[in-house]
Amino acid sequence: ATGPTLESYWTAKGDTVSCSAIPSDGSDTGEVLTAGAVIVGNTAPEIAGLRISPEALFASDPAICTYDGYTDADGDADVSRIEWLINGGMVGTGEALSSPYRKDDVVTCMVTPSDGLSDGEPLSTSITVSNSAPSIERVEMLPWPARASDSITCTAWGYSDADADPDDSYVVWSVNGGITAIGGALSGMFGGGDVVTCAMTPFDGEDEGMPISVTQTIINSPPTITGVRVSPTDAEADDVLTCESVGYSDIDGDTEASTYTWLVNDREVGVTTSSISSGFTGGDRVTCLLTVSDGESSGITLSDSVTI
Repeated sequence: ATGPTLESYWTAKGDTVSCSAIPSDGSDTGEVLTAGAVIVGNTAPEIAGLRISPEALFASDPAICTYDGYTDADGDADVSRIEWLINGGMVGTGEALSSPYRKDDVVTCMVTPSDGLSDGEPLSTSITVSNSAPSIERVEMLPWPARASDSITCTAWGYSDADADPDDSYVVWSVNGGITAIGGALSGMFGGGDVVTCAMTPFDGEDEGMPISVTQTIINSPPTITGVRVSPTDAEADDVLTCESVGYSDIDGDTEASTYTWLVNDREVGVTTSSISSGFTGGDRVTCLLTVSDGESSGITLSDSVTI
């Protein structure tokens, strides 16, 4: 090339370049002078930008660092270095970093462009680790099966939180699809045939995980009575005797559907209704056996007697 400037495209790394000047006045030339030769050095490479993915990083996610726009004036291959820092401390190298990080940690990716001979200007980018929602494996409802008189509890098993946050999981109770209570045990709000659902939501104090629910149908409870009464107590042979329960109670609110067995002088006479009008005479001992029932479940059997 000629002229005072040598364009870079004429040279490559390692070339020896010299410059000669020929003095001239336009008519004659003088003695040629040559400057000392120089060797073209290596040019450090550059990168245009970098990023960490995913954009929302959680403790359970691997962090990936990618960069683009690598350029090297000498055409050298890319041997750039990727380094990882957590809260300013070096923790690893390479494209990916698996967690030792937790929520609120600052994860930094630093890339130093290099062609193996020279390092360029490092670039870095950082991301703050987001809180991870917790999870639970299963939920248990006890007792199972349950009756209206029971206090039902709901327990979560297998709580897990990537950030090691404490378990603040909570339960929401519903009866027949309607929310009834939040937290604690459930009692006194259901009866036989009601569908009770416990929905447990894992919670670490910041974020909620995926709820897990379990459902059971409350089984019927047998009713109770405090006694049986046959009337009239001074019955005669032509009276109609009636048998009735005393103090009937059913926690499920079911109506009474008790059954009856009549005995005359301790022998069954085949009458199964609540009253009897024949089959006895003066001096006979008439007894009513009443088995309390709500039509679905039977409870105790009590009796009462009168002498005609």
